[in-house]
Amino acid sequence: MDLQCGIGSCEAKWLRSPLDPSQQGYLWRLTSNWKVSRSLLAIAILWFSLHSCLAQIGETKEQLAHRYGPPSPYNSKLSSLLWWKEYYGVLNEICTFHPSKLDIVAYFKDGKAVLFRYRHKDRSQMTNDEISSILNVAVTKAHWIRTSAGNRFDLRWRTSDSSVFAYYFQGPNSAHAFYEGPRYSVLIQTAPIDMVYKRMNREKAEGVR
Repeated sequence: MDLQCGIGSCEAKWLRSPLDPSQQGYLWRLTSNWKVSRSLLAIAILWFSLHSCLAQIGETKEQLAHRYGPPSPYNSKLSSLLWWKEYYGVLNEICTFHPSKLDIVAYFKDGKAVLFRYRHKDRSQMTNDEISSILNVAVTKAHWIRTSAGNRFDLRWRTSDSSVFAYYFQGPNSAHAFYEGPRYSVLIQTAPIDMVYKRMNREKAEGVR
């Protein structure tokens, strides 16, 4: 290869010349493969970051702490479902976790996690892939079924055995009660908790609440 070197520069002549068809094809394949590799790497990083840090329904606080460090006490100045009499007997403990880019609020019943709220730390909208990963990791080996939207904003799912229910709130905060969740948050809860949740929603719709 003929190199021309001058003061402070050195370049290959063939880099400045048109490539023959074989070289062009090789360069296209090399570029395409690199783009594909970068895309796969980005997907792998997203999958690992979500699957390595998300909580699971039924786990203890110690098991959850093993996933992503010690929990933080819930801010007592903030409202909590533990304050609501409707949740007496179905929830009795709360804590928070802050893995990666998520804030997670976890509620427990007799030491087992029964409700989670997931939200980006920057309060941004979640992608479909992120929501799917949260659902699939929060409940292991579950078959999730999309149910009616409920309103024009929010998304709903349930497991095939109806043991766990999930919601993604994407409407304005004014459209949601506290027991539902803030905008761009995912709520996942067991069936007994969901019964309370649905009853409160019915009472709200009927003007009782």
